[in-house]
Amino acid sequence: MPRVQYPSPFVITADHYGSDLIYQDLTSSCNGSRTTFTVSEEYRENALYIFFNGLLQRLGNEVTQDASNSQFSLSFTPTSNDTLVAIFQPKDLPLAPQ
Repeated sequence: MPRVQYPSPFVITADHYGSDLIYQDLTSSCNGSRTTFTVSEEYRENALYIFFNGLLQRLGNEVTQDASNSQFSLSFTPTSNDTLVAIFQPKDLPLAPQ
């Protein structure tokens, strides 16, 4: 049986409606004591995806968005052996027409 080739979820593409996503590796910030992290620019509310050791974390459960929309907090403490990746949509991009 042939294998189906699925696109990688980490390949970031853009369309003309501004659905650009920013990929940011925050692994170097994991130190065993930090639970609040800052991304490079403001993100659109509820358009923040946090991957801890490759697993998507749930907003409102493991991840809490900060009111500034440039920081988030985790309900756990990643160590220096863990990986942490943020993928988000910048706040200043236009939304696609409905």
